Amino acid sequence: METNKKNIILLDVFGNFVNSILENERIDIASMIVENSDMAKFYKEKHVNRIKSFYYRILENNDEFNALNKTDYNLSYQEIEDFRSTQLKVEHYLHRELIDISTIQYRYFLALAYWLDFFNKNKIDMVFAAHIEHGGIWDSIIIDIAKKRNIPVYVVSVTTGISQQDEVDTLVCLNDNTFIDITKFELESFKISDYIEKLTKKYNPLVQNYSKNDIKEKFVFELKKKIRSFKQRKISLKDYHMRTKNYKYWYNLFSDEVKDNDQYLRDLGVVYDKISTLPVEGEKYIYFSLHLEPEATTMARSIPSTQLFLIKWLSDVLPNDWKIYVKDHPAQYSLSGDLFYFLRNINIYRNYDFFKTITDIPKVRLIKLNQSSDKLVENCKAVASISGSVTLKTVFEKKPLILFGQGLNMMENLKEVFMIDSIASLKAAVDKIAGGFSPVYDDIEDVIKKYAFCLPEYSCQKDRPPVENIKKLVDMLLKD
Repeated sequence: METNKKNIILLDVFGNFVNSILENERIDIASMIVENSDMAKFYKEKHVNRIKSFYYRILENNDEFNALNKTDYNLSYQEIEDFRSTQLKVEHYLHRELIDISTIQYRYFLALAYWLDFFNKNKIDMVFAAHIEHGGIWDSIIIDIAKKRNIPVYVVSVTTGISQQDEVDTLVCLNDNTFIDITKFELESFKISDYIEKLTKKYNPLVQNYSKNDIKEKFVFELKKKIRSFKQRKISLKDYHMRTKNYKYWYNLFSDEVKDNDQYLRDLGVVYDKISTLPVEGEKYIYFSLHLEPEATTMARSIPSTQLFLIKWLSDVLPNDWKIYVKDHPAQYSLSGDLFYFLRNINIYRNYDFFKTITDIPKVRLIKLNQSSDKLVENCKAVASISGSVTLKTVFEKKPLILFGQGLNMMENLKEVFMIDSIASLKAAVDKIAGGFSPVYDDIEDVIKKYAFCLPEYSCQKDRPPVENIKKLVDMLLKD
C-alpha cells in the first residue's frame, strides 16, 4: 500500500493547510516549508512520520542557513544558466533584508544546489503552495525546478486582500498560469458586495480629503495621520527587533539602518507630496494605481517586473489630449507592522530616481495620496494595472480594465478585459477605449462563482483544525 502514497512539497509557511492535507492517509509531505525552526519542531512532533523534512523561511543566522542547505550536489554551469530567471527573482526578494549582492548570490547558489539534489533523491508528485510566490529560496527555486520537470504546481493565490482574514482567493496552476475551476470542489461561496464594502472602509482613512480652507479640519486630519503613523512605526520597529535579535553583535548596525531608513521613508513622503498634483476637472485620463513595493506581485509573479516601463508603454500609445494619472499605494509611506522588512532597504525600491523617472514620462500626472482611488476610478476613461484591489472597483464601475499580469487576477477571465502581452496589444486596447468602448461585464458573477473563494479565517498560529474543503481540494488535484 505504501507505494500508492503521493509525495508533495507543501509551501505552507504558517501551517494553514498541513493538518487538513494529512487527513488524507494517501498523502505524505516530502518537505514542508515553515516559518522557522520552532514551527518545524512543532509539526515534526505532531506528524512524526508523515512529514519527511522541513525547510525554514526565516533563518536565524548563517550557521543555520549553511546547515539547512548542506549538500554534496555537483551544481553545473548549465544548471546555473537554466535557472537564471529564478536567480533574478530570488535576488529581488532577498534585497528586502540583505544589502550585499555577493551574500545574496551565495545563498541562492547553495539553495539551488540543495533543491536540485532534493528533487533528484525524491519522487515528487505535486507542489502545493498555500501562499503566492514571493521569490524566496524557500519557494521560487522549488516552483521553478518542479515546472521544469513537469511536476504540477498549484498555488492559492490572493486576487485581492484587505488583511489575512479578508482575502479573495483563487487556485492557479503555475505550470501554465491558468485558473482552476473550483466549482467541483464545492468551496464555500461569499458575497463580493460585502467584500467591496470592507475594502472601502479599510482604505478610506488613508485617502481622506479635507477642505483647503478649513484650517481646523486640516489640523485634525494631520494630527490623526501622525498618531496613526507613530503607532505603525512602533509596531514595525518592535517586529524588526524580534526578527534581528539573534544576530547579537550585528543588531546595533541593523538598528541604525532601521532608524535611518525610517526617516528616509518619511522624507520621501514629503517629496511625493510636493511634486504630486490634484486631478484636473474634465481631463481625460487612464488611472494607473501603483503597487506597493517591494511586493511579490511585481517582483516574482508578474512577467513585466517594472511599473515604470508599463507607464512608458501607456504614454507611447495614449492620445495626445489624454493623461495617465499615477497614484502611489496608500501604504507605501504609512508602514504597518507586517511590513517591517521595508525598514532596512526601502531605498532600493522607492527613491528620488523613481520619482524623477515617472515625472519625466510624457502625459503623466502624479496624483496626491489623499485623493480617493474610488473617485479616480469613477472619473477615468480606463484603469491599467498588473493586479490588485483596484481591479474589483473598476469592474463594478463598468470601466475598461487593462491588465498586464498573467495568472494573477481572476478578472483576467472576463471577456471584456484587455489582456496585454505586447505594446501592440496595448495600443489596440487604448485605441478601442478612445473610440468609446464601454464594457458590460455581464459574466462577472460566472467568473466569481467559477474561480473565487474565501478560505476559513486563518491567523498566524499553529495547529489549525482540519478543513474538509482543503483536504478534498488537494486530493482531487492529485487525482487529476
